[in-house]
Amino acid sequence: MASATPVDDEATLIGQLRAGDEAAVEQVVRACGGRLLAVARRIVGSEEDARDVVQDAFMSAFRSLDRCEGHAKLSTWLHRARQALRTLLARHFGSAAS
Repeated sequence: MASATPVDDEATLIGQLRAGDEAAVEQVVRACGGRLLAVARRIVGSEEDARDVVQDAFMSAFRSLDRCEGHAKLSTWLHRARQALRTLLARHFGSAAS
């Protein structure tokens, strides 16, 4: 059984994300999801709501990946994921999320 090897090269990872590679998506979610979830939990107080908001933020960020410049860094894209999270939290839970 072959195991997925984490991708070290950002350009390769971004290309895989754009292509919809599930292993690349999982790698990014595992690497960054915990931090986003911690922020969401503090604001919404409910584990279920926090998970929903983080999932929506990732979906929004993944959709925006096509608009990223070819030379953009993954950190720039992850900043968009954090911005999407803040926007969703503010929209659903008021100014405490800002």
